[in-house]
Amino acid sequence: MYIVAGLFVCPERKFMKTLMIMAVLAAGAFAGIVEYGPQVGCWAPTGDVGDVYSGNLYIGGQVLFHLPLIAVEGSVGYVFLKPDADVTDFSGHIIPVTAGLRSYMGPLYAAGGLEIDMTASDFHPDEDLNDFSGYIGVGIVPAIPFVADIDASARLHFVDFTDMWVGVTVGLNF
Repeated sequence: MYIVAGLFVCPERKFMKTLMIMAVLAAGAFAGIVEYGPQVGCWAPTGDVGDVYSGNLYIGGQVLFHLPLIAVEGSVGYVFLKPDADVTDFSGHIIPVTAGLRSYMGPLYAAGGLEIDMTASDFHPDEDLNDFSGYIGVGIVPAIPFVADIDASARLHFVDFTDMWVGVTVGLNF
């Protein structure tokens, strides 16, 4: 181990960098700046897409970075596509990756941001779609003292800015 200008230079540099990143994230989580947690819900299509798919199970996780007036939010999820008609041996999914902002008014919040929806299904087996999208929504965050926050939201997801899906989720923020 060498000391250069007051900094430690180790052969285990990657390990030290990982430790520093983990320490910063842990400090943020303990200070209440960073929250994260699982989500579960349902995505329901509207319009022409609603003729093909019915309500679909959503599972995922989110992370929140709280700033003085807003929160930066990000999430990754998985939507199990279920066809509306009786189709055998169907497989399909949407993987939404979101990044946006929240503005709070007490326990209520409004949210909006950008989204990438990675879609694959048996209806279009030769094309996997990556659609640039957006979302808007509202939610409520009641606290469970000394445990977590419950995060319930309703969002409109504009997949490829042409198809609209309604997502209703509930989750825990630690």
